[in-house]
Amino acid sequence: MAFNAQPFRTAVVVILLVIVVVLSMLALKKEESTPQPIQTITTPVSLALVQLHNSSSDCWTIIDGEVYDVSSYVKMHPGGEKEILKACGIDASELFAKKGGSGQHSTFARDLLKQFRINTGTTGSTNVTQDTKDTTTIPDVLKRALTLYPNADILGYTMFIEQDGKTYTITYKEGMFVVLDGIKNETAPSTQTSTTPTKPNCKIKEDVAKHTSKSSCWLIINNKVYDVTEFISAHPGGQQDIINNCGTDATNAFNTKGGEGSHSEFARGLLDDYFISTICSAEEEKVLVNTTEQVQPVTNTSIPFKVTIISPSLQQQFPVGTTSVTLQATTNQAATCRWGTTQQTSTTLFSTTGSKTHSTQVTGITDGSTKTVHISCQDTTNTLATATTTFSVQSPPQTTTTITMETLLTHNSQASCWLLINNNVYDVTNYISAHPGGQQRIISNCGKESTIAFDTRGGSGSHSTYARNLLAGFLVGPLGGTTTTPTSSPPQNTTTGSTGSVEQAIQAQFPGAVITDINNEDDGRSEVKFTYQGESYQAKLNSQNIITEVES
Repeated sequence: MAFNAQPFRTAVVVILLVIVVVLSMLALKKEESTPQPIQTITTPVSLALVQLHNSSSDCWTIIDGEVYDVSSYVKMHPGGEKEILKACGIDASELFAKKGGSGQHSTFARDLLKQFRINTGTTGSTNVTQDTKDTTTIPDVLKRALTLYPNADILGYTMFIEQDGKTYTITYKEGMFVVLDGIKNETAPSTQTSTTPTKPNCKIKEDVAKHTSKSSCWLIINNKVYDVTEFISAHPGGQQDIINNCGTDATNAFNTKGGEGSHSEFARGLLDDYFISTICSAEEEKVLVNTTEQVQPVTNTSIPFKVTIISPSLQQQFPVGTTSVTLQATTNQAATCRWGTTQQTSTTLFSTTGSKTHSTQVTGITDGSTKTVHISCQDTTNTLATATTTFSVQSPPQTTTTITMETLLTHNSQASCWLLINNNVYDVTNYISAHPGGQQRIISNCGKESTIAFDTRGGSGSHSTYARNLLAGFLVGPLGGTTTTPTSSPPQNTTTGSTGSVEQAIQAQFPGAVITDINNEDDGRSEVKFTYQGESYQAKLNSQNIITEVES
């Protein structure tokens, strides 16, 4: 009897179709019950992700549209580790094709490369895309957040952004950005029946009175409740002024600044960061008491992580002579904070950090300068928060003087030495001690017409082009012209001993340089580090404090 397989095949197909339908229904049900992101940006492997893997121990590269992890091959590369490191974190198609400029790779090398290809689960010839983001439905502030931290040390993060009464959650992990729709910042509806009054979102004075110490300090100011516990250690007026008012109505103390005046708009704005709620009215207090046993309190478990700059305040101006300022910030969670002059270079660790208060010194400040400082803080869950402040230092008051022969004659000593050379007046006071031909040759011409003495090098020849260029740095102005000078000299940091003449030698050749370090040798020689016109230099001086070598 022959076996007919057709009915059996039909039955198997029907069973498989039933299984597929059931699984599809279950998947659809799960999709309906799971909150969906308003926008997900994902690529097979993004260029930004490849750029994170840029070291000898973690080296990804792109060649002809494919991504390769060659970390394990770096130390075995026949051309040397240095050559292959050039390809880490970048599109190295041209570099590989030309073998670093020395020819072409062999067929064996190309076959070997295939072993390191990263399988992203994609099909087609290309598994790398640029970071294209269809962000038409994402608010502008979120677009900026998507690329806020392309840091090689941070492989993933979660960020909270508040906008239009909503809190958006942004998550980045393994090359994927996910933006979850915001939750409105409003009290959840009461679960009680319509006959039960809604519990008011306010505090009674008895609640505030329970927080009376440095470890838990609440204040009432203008019928609003503030938890200023974390601000106590950063208060510019001292901790005790706040602690004395913990648990009480501090309206008068705050509005009068403890009897000394009034707080600035910045201070009032800063207070808002510590707001908890309002004080209950008499009617609200009655409802609150009646509903305490009926309504469970709503707990906010997702308070956004944030950083607040305490000082310098935005647009704060410091007096003439300020060379450093203290940068202070607070966070609402324990965190590690770094700073820099741009968002991308916020890598300098605060001197004091790790808790909720952070401080450090910002140096290299000069008169008339403006500085912007960016702060980035990361809490224990790798959530990031940033803040920025800008401050400046006043310029010294200026005095305009007409340069006459009478003016020239008053600058006729080692303490103040002007020379008239080719109808131009030069102030060489700071250069006297560094003059290779000796101090007396300059001092004997102070306050005089010195053209012949300079052009003939005191009768011994002529000055070099270097010397003439050096002289131009001391120009005051033409005879009969005007010069602008500070009315009074700002305070300066000085060091006792022979270092003073070292500073004079540096200033003579690099006027306005900022000296950052001086190392004096036992034989009288010195090595000096300084910055000049935004560049860093190191100079060597002999025992007579004459510059013998300068390196950038």
